[in-house]
Amino acid sequence: MSENKALSRRNKELSRALKEKEELIEKLTTLDSLTGLPNWSTTNAFIERCLAKRLYPIGLLFIDFDNFKVFNHTYGYLLGDLLLAQFGKKTVECFKRDRGILGRLNGEAFVGVIPNATPENMRKFSDTLFAVTEGLTVNLHDTPQVKAELTISIGGVLWNREGEMTSYALLGQADRMMRQAKKAGRNQYVFHQILQPANTGQNGKQEDMFFCLASQIRGALENGEFEPFYQPLYSVQDNIPVSAEALVRWRHPVYGVLEPGRFLPLFETSGLIVKLDLYMFECSCKNIRRWLDAGFSVVPVYCNFSRLHFLKDGFAQRLHEITEKYHVSSRNLGIEITENMLVEDAQPIIDQLWELRGLGYSVAMDDFGSGYSSFGMLQELPVNVIKLDRVFFNRDLQDFRNTSIICAITSIVKALGMAIVCEGIENEQQIAFLKGIGCDVVQGFYYARPMERSRFEELLQAGRSGCSIVEQQHTDAVRAFVEQVFTDYFVKQNFEQFAACIDNQVEWHDLFCGQPLYGQEEIFPHFAAHIRGKKFSLIYRSITPHHADNFIPVSGEAILVDEGTQPPFCRNFYFSFNCIRTGGKLTLIKFNMHFIRADSYVNLFRAQREIKINQDRHLDERALLDPYYSMLPLGVIRYELTADMVITYMNDVMFDIIGYSPEQFYGEMGGNLRQIVHPDDLNLIYQNSLKMIEGEKVEPFVYRFIRHDGSISRVLYYQCTVEAADHRPLIQSMYIWLDSLAL
Repeated sequence: MSENKALSRRNKELSRALKEKEELIEKLTTLDSLTGLPNWSTTNAFIERCLAKRLYPIGLLFIDFDNFKVFNHTYGYLLGDLLLAQFGKKTVECFKRDRGILGRLNGEAFVGVIPNATPENMRKFSDTLFAVTEGLTVNLHDTPQVKAELTISIGGVLWNREGEMTSYALLGQADRMMRQAKKAGRNQYVFHQILQPANTGQNGKQEDMFFCLASQIRGALENGEFEPFYQPLYSVQDNIPVSAEALVRWRHPVYGVLEPGRFLPLFETSGLIVKLDLYMFECSCKNIRRWLDAGFSVVPVYCNFSRLHFLKDGFAQRLHEITEKYHVSSRNLGIEITENMLVEDAQPIIDQLWELRGLGYSVAMDDFGSGYSSFGMLQELPVNVIKLDRVFFNRDLQDFRNTSIICAITSIVKALGMAIVCEGIENEQQIAFLKGIGCDVVQGFYYARPMERSRFEELLQAGRSGCSIVEQQHTDAVRAFVEQVFTDYFVKQNFEQFAACIDNQVEWHDLFCGQPLYGQEEIFPHFAAHIRGKKFSLIYRSITPHHADNFIPVSGEAILVDEGTQPPFCRNFYFSFNCIRTGGKLTLIKFNMHFIRADSYVNLFRAQREIKINQDRHLDERALLDPYYSMLPLGVIRYELTADMVITYMNDVMFDIIGYSPEQFYGEMGGNLRQIVHPDDLNLIYQNSLKMIEGEKVEPFVYRFIRHDGSISRVLYYQCTVEAADHRPLIQSMYIWLDSLAL
């Protein structure tokens, strides 16, 4: 019997403990931990119940403290939290008396909900809230009492009509009223009443439309009624599109095509903006895949993202998964953010941006100069495109101060190694000014308005696009870095400046050392013995940056001239650089020079003469060779031996192998085959090619191209030296496309 009593007692204890835990879990999931007020999820559910039960009129008060950040910075976050908790405790009871609730939305924002409300009792509630706020005082144990001396702004909305309405739309209206209160000077109450019958006139129609859209956004997103329009960005110098921005439009079944100003605020207040951004990004990935498959000349597309994405881990990986799903390279896409996203709690956003840059995405900062611009922060950000806000170009360009600011910003941005885009460009005067100050790219109605996909495809199909401004900036910066390293080491012979460009553990192998050297300690004695004191100069034949995941490979050819000998002794060499970028600065981690021994290949004077001839008289062999080589089942390229791989002939099979149309290959890559060779195979190609040029027997070998769509193409390669019809020396390269062979 005693055992049964003990078991019964134990069961009661367990039941009581379980009930307490369930109550705790419910409390944690329904109440705000700081204030003890209902959290937004609970408040939202209460509004939805009021709407479902038609407890009209339904009143909503959106309460937000004015300048609360100043209080936090002055007295500390602990006192700030105590103040919010005290505010909630003193105001919650007055809402309960009318069967309403006061909930905490976030931060210093609260929402009061009153069923069966009237304008009079909503005013009464707001007066109570003002009085409570005016009397708030807080203090910690053993510290003086602090009178808060804070104010609040309140937006009120009263919903009193039949028809569809959502809690988010109602909150959005109250939020708008609260913002009007802040604009009116803060410490204000702004009220908006919606009564039956429906309003008439234009204002009434606009309001009807707003509430109609508010109730439809979720379903419209699920039904795919939103789509990207594309606005091309143009090169000022070349008048060709170099990138585009994806801008959302709602193709509404009743109202037609709606611009973002009509509906984006609804998405932002409802939290659905996250879903909309990802939906737009995926639409653009689908479209890019479509354009690549059609052989269009594709430019990078920039997509806009809300701050909310960056506050959760895994955002960068989520985007990467979407691009992988459609087999689209990150080089075809860009991420666009606004500068005000970084005003508060910026570090999590910066960390995510670095991760995106590491995955190969370009990052653009929009609206620069419109709010909280800081060049101090700019140099730390993983941003490579700055979009100068249209506000500068809405002003008079004859105003010296305005144009001085534009020139200064342009110079600083370019000095930081970033590209600059000027927004809102609409007339010839602005274009002429921007050409004069060296602006890279413009966006605005002067060139094109946002256009639907079909019209944008016509632009791409025409093939009038160039390499993206980001890629051009990257290429120019890398080339300048390579020239700087060569100049500091061989020409200026300034080892201190040279050392600032290289990693502490750099691997270095120039023409004058038999084995690789590691680190500055090994390089300096070699430099002092073999380089210092000699009179060197350099002629660059090519400098080609490539793409890789974790570093920047560079290859090229140059001539090292020793002017201390008579006649000057010339060494033609192939070189390879491996660089990394840290904090916006390039650093050399590996360097190799390989001497080209073939006497017939080049000497200084012949190279200069031949290159000049080839610039004046380019050889085009297509008409002569197409009847023969177009029939072959292999790729053929012929290029001039004494120029920088100037192609004289390339058959259609070769374009199929590399996955570029002729317009894409010559327009985007400048006809430079090195740029699309897989970085891991560059050294193999150069070594074997040089052996073939020098007459050594080399068996055909396999290497890889990176195709236009990012996929890999494997080829079996062989080359030989031939003569053109006018007797100039040519290299003829032949390629068998291994991936196309049946296994």
